[in-house]
Amino acid sequence: MGTPGQPIDFYAARMPVPVIALSLLAEITHNTTQSEISSLKAVIFLIPIWLVAWNLLRRSRNLPPPILVLAAFTPFLMAPFLADVVNPQVEEGYAYGFVALAFVYCAVLISNQPASKESSWADWIILSCALVLIYLTKSSFLPLCGLIALLSIILGGGALSKRATPLLALLVAVGGWAAYVYVYTGHASVGTSLDGINFHKGNNLHFLDRYPPAPGQALDQFDSELNAGRFFKSEWSFDAYHKSEAIKFIFNYPLIFLEGVGRKLFEFFLSIEKIGSTKSTGLRGVWETLSLVVFRIANIGAMAGSAALICAPTAFPLKKLCALYLVTCMAIAAPYVIGFCYTRHVSVLIMPTLLTIAILADHIDWRAAIALKFKAGAGATRP
Repeated sequence: MGTPGQPIDFYAARMPVPVIALSLLAEITHNTTQSEISSLKAVIFLIPIWLVAWNLLRRSRNLPPPILVLAAFTPFLMAPFLADVVNPQVEEGYAYGFVALAFVYCAVLISNQPASKESSWADWIILSCALVLIYLTKSSFLPLCGLIALLSIILGGGALSKRATPLLALLVAVGGWAAYVYVYTGHASVGTSLDGINFHKGNNLHFLDRYPPAPGQALDQFDSELNAGRFFKSEWSFDAYHKSEAIKFIFNYPLIFLEGVGRKLFEFFLSIEKIGSTKSTGLRGVWETLSLVVFRIANIGAMAGSAALICAPTAFPLKKLCALYLVTCMAIAAPYVIGFCYTRHVSVLIMPTLLTIAILADHIDWRAAIALKFKAGAGATRP
């Protein structure tokens, strides 16, 4: 990447987890075919999902354990989610399991009472590791990681030393990445050197004409136009230029910017059209659309239900879980609403959404509720 006749060496274009994972996978499979690498990657990155399922299984209250475990694996029946699981080229395909793991462990830890014996160091360490791996997979997840770490301190139970562990671990990861970037490039950054152009792609005068992109296309095809007539000495001058141009656009054309934000919000929270990658046809296309419809209904229902439960006189642990889910949705959405959103960016929310519904349902004493309903019905039929 760079400008014609003046290529740039990028040392900090990607966060380390996908790069290291892909290199190791290629080494293990002797760099044979992408299908073998994709298959092995899918199997290895299922490990966090098994941890999620195990956590739900050992903490189930009112729902049969198999139903809770099913919530951890139902997303694999959804086309947009499965597309990321097997795709070794997108960061979401590495982050989805870590996001689910962090979400479930945070949900459990903040809903425990201070004296709960289940708030063990192992749980806090797993949450800390998950947050570190999420951030080192993609820098745009830093707001999510930071907010989960803060919620753990504010709402979590137990000693402060435990509650502060996720935040301390995240700060070490952020500092370590910044130090690595500084050593190799002479410029410290908590993100990547491609953040600027991604910011610029979603904030320029032509954005509304190009977004959402046509099926099978992406905004990358317009990168050369954004770089036209410019020569960059390094990846960081490249990054700084694009950030500066995007900020200028926002201040000079606030109404166009706000219209773009509205369009990106629609794509992130409401659209049932797959954008940013090849759109399937036939039965697979129907599967994709139905998957998105189911997810949108679940996501909107979970957000509305969470907001209602926070305002209602419900138990405080449930309020904390609902707050966590809403914070997760907003923190994941924010970078893409500022930049640009594809369907794969939304897909990491599929699992937290279904897990939230399952955990909330598990807090309901269904047997007592059904018994109460039958009792009320019997009373109403008496002469």
